[in-house]
Amino acid sequence: MNIRRLNGPYAKPNQSDSFVDTLPSALKLMSNSERGKYYRRKRKLQSAQLKESVSSLREEIAALTISHQVQQELAVSQRRTPLGAAARIVDEYCSLFSRGTPVRLAVNEQDASASLVAQATNAQRGFLSAIMPCNVRFGEFLGVDLLLDQWQRYSLYHAAIEWTMKSLNVVQVCDVGPLVISILANLRVRYSRRTIEKIFPHLLGDEALVQSLIGLEVTYPCANHFHFSHDGKIEWYAPEADFVGALMGVLKDPVLVARVIGHALIKKGHMIGDESDGRQLALAESAHSTEVRNATLTQTEVSLSEEPVRNCSAIQKAKDVHVEDFFESPPPQSPDYCVNNCKTRRKSCKLVTSQMQLSYILGE
Repeated sequence: MNIRRLNGPYAKPNQSDSFVDTLPSALKLMSNSERGKYYRRKRKLQSAQLKESVSSLREEIAALTISHQVQQELAVSQRRTPLGAAARIVDEYCSLFSRGTPVRLAVNEQDASASLVAQATNAQRGFLSAIMPCNVRFGEFLGVDLLLDQWQRYSLYHAAIEWTMKSLNVVQVCDVGPLVISILANLRVRYSRRTIEKIFPHLLGDEALVQSLIGLEVTYPCANHFHFSHDGKIEWYAPEADFVGALMGVLKDPVLVARVIGHALIKKGHMIGDESDGRQLALAESAHSTEVRNATLTQTEVSLSEEPVRNCSAIQKAKDVHVEDFFESPPPQSPDYCVNNCKTRRKSCKLVTSQMQLSYILGE
């Protein structure tokens, strides 16, 4: 009986399969001692494969269980107060990824080697599958897997990582309009040699500079925008980090910052590392979304003129508020933004929100 038959039709062939399949023809030429070693190794490989399959299934079941629990909880809170549900989602996301993803030492039994790997927890995977579609727009790219891969890269490529939310801004235009939650956060990291190798490989020829960067603690100011669909899920997650400003704050030398950032593997203001992750560009932008690009801190105007406004009882806005305020109470109504008699008149509803925008676009 071969390994594939033992493990079922979905077993994946690997190096151990080839080992088992190629040796039986030479069994007759083996001594009793060699034959015994062969069968012991065969049983050991089969046992290792079964353990790996069982472990993988348990992780998948745990992630699905968490996803199901989160979806049930959000379904209840979404009916009660959509703003509260959205704020809870963002707050929980920030909490789950406040330290990135776990980094552990993995041992390869084939060549007896060991290496550090980053792997998202079942809770992180299950939560994302509950609050986002699998093809969620992530910046200018697509996919929950790509989002997780970036978190794993940030965690693996730095000696330490801490992500802290500083403020939260909730904006909803009309009762049935799109909901956007924007947060400002700080991403604090400590550089390691792996940081240089994976993000700033062009600096590897200058060992003195590399040594001066290892151990450096840098805090990247971040702006994160969560665009929610009508079913309460995140359809577009747009993060950006101010790499230039952060490095200027610690290096104090524009020429040195330009040298460090100039050929860095940083794309679109947040994507780090090479392009071996299979990143796929989004084909079209959401109709209701305004992407954060260029310029410095500016005021962006969202206008709804030239179209009749229907079912618009109020424009709700809450800026720099505590997340807890949205969890148990209905969203606040601001009389300054109320629009009366919306069904019979055309209105120009103008809403000004502060948005953090970077003065550069990396990778373009």
